[in-house]
Amino acid sequence: MIQRITALPIRFGAWACVVLLSMALCELPAAAGDPTTTEDVIAMLTEEISEGLIMAKISLDGCDCAVSPQLVAQLQEAGASAELVSDIIRIGAEARSANPVTTSGIVEFIALGVPDPVVWEHLRAVGCECDTSAQSIIDLKRAGASDELIGALIELSAENPATAEP
Repeated sequence: MIQRITALPIRFGAWACVVLLSMALCELPAAAGDPTTTEDVIAMLTEEISEGLIMAKISLDGCDCAVSPQLVAQLQEAGASAELVSDIIRIGAEARSANPVTTSGIVEFIALGVPDPVVWEHLRAVGCECDTSAQSIIDLKRAGASDELIGALIELSAENPATAEP
């Protein structure tokens, strides 16, 4: 009898977690099955829904977020972590066949303080139509790009010379 009584809180606790998680998912802004939009993500962040639940919804229903420096700024302003921003950029780019990034787009990401791994993830996901001239590299460095990001950009342009600007 004692074993049954002590096991009850553990079973009840696990069951309660499942119920609470289900309730939280049912109250998300978009209906189940609808791709998650930028507005949905911002609303969930504003309501302090955990990033884990936000990613669960995005993983389940997809993401219809137009990947851009403005998206990154909106997500950061709403309190998104760098990891969440990176995941949304990756999933959003895959879903939308986003336009390749240009050198000026990279400069915008850097100006917004987007970490190199997030910028690199986006470049890998959508491609790059970047100018790798000496002046462009100098401009990227002046904008705050790291040597690692510039090197990766040159490498990516070398792998796909048809998209590199002269």
